[in-house]
Amino acid sequence: MGVTKDMINAKNILLFLVLLEHLLCFYFNNIINKGNLLDSVEYYTRGLEVNLSKDLPYLLVPGRGILLVTSLLVNIFSNFLILSLFFSFVSFIPYYDIIRKYFEKINNENNVFLKFTFLFLLFIPSAHIWLTGIFKEALIFPLMYFLLLSLVKNRDKFLKADILFYSFLIFLLRPYLICHILLAYFITNFKYLNKKIILIVSILFMFFSLMFFKVTSSFVDISNLSKLMSEINRFSQAQGNSFIDVEKTSYLQRLIYMLFRPLFFDVSTKSQYLYSFENAILIIWFLVFLYNIIIKKIKANFLFLNIYFILSLLVWLFIGIYIYNYGLASRMKVMIVPFMMIGVIISIKQQLGEKNS
Repeated sequence: MGVTKDMINAKNILLFLVLLEHLLCFYFNNIINKGNLLDSVEYYTRGLEVNLSKDLPYLLVPGRGILLVTSLLVNIFSNFLILSLFFSFVSFIPYYDIIRKYFEKINNENNVFLKFTFLFLLFIPSAHIWLTGIFKEALIFPLMYFLLLSLVKNRDKFLKADILFYSFLIFLLRPYLICHILLAYFITNFKYLNKKIILIVSILFMFFSLMFFKVTSSFVDISNLSKLMSEINRFSQAQGNSFIDVEKTSYLQRLIYMLFRPLFFDVSTKSQYLYSFENAILIIWFLVFLYNIIIKKIKANFLFLNIYFILSLLVWLFIGIYIYNYGLASRMKVMIVPFMMIGVIISIKQQLGEKNS
């Protein structure tokens, strides 16, 4: 089926609506709710104070990449709102690319779950909120998206310049994430890789993992887990009303809380009403997803060979170890739910293509 004028108009309307939500979240974050932009203000302020000639070694420590980026950009965007708008623009690029690539393909399929997943992916409120400000997520989301695209396209050419560039920036921003990306790449491509690539990926994975543990152990004692959990609890209790007791909840409970809580009955702030509505829809989506798996409408082999889906599972399982409040959960979901849904969309499309061939 060709691309009709009506389909082009529908795609443009959808793009406009997604952009509108993105801009409304920018307005909410930076104009209405600016008193809660503690991270953004800190990154901007510290970026102004940085002396690159003196502080570069400090900025290149994994986890401090956001300060390196802001210190470079404040010289171009000297106004806080303009810099925040730039971050929001960068984080919108994957949405534009997803609509450009998938709209016609999904519109031509007679699969309600596929279309629902596509629309939910584009309009997830918590994602837009955490992508419209001077946040790490506003950089990590597009970096993850384009790194995964490149890894899928260049499965046996791991040392390409763009792959190394995206990987390095992600490592500076959130070091554990690159370990998960390498592991997901290894799991989903192992049988296609030659020995040289397997060796390179293994060495990089061990290097990044050791660096992550070294950086983490420099400010957190990870040798005593019970003591660490107590410290996380004390820190969380000082952060507000969204406390999750990591000592009294099980690992499984924290995994469930991370994706599906708060709900309407346990909200403690006004913003959580929006998250609770999103979580209710996410529960429905997840149940329909499981239903499709059980009756074999989505073959498991398509999903478990999909780097987007595997990466989302790895990140979810890792963050569930220490998740300590609902605010952090909504923030971390930016690295999980959109990529899980992209993986499901690609897997359904692959299976539908197999049926039609």
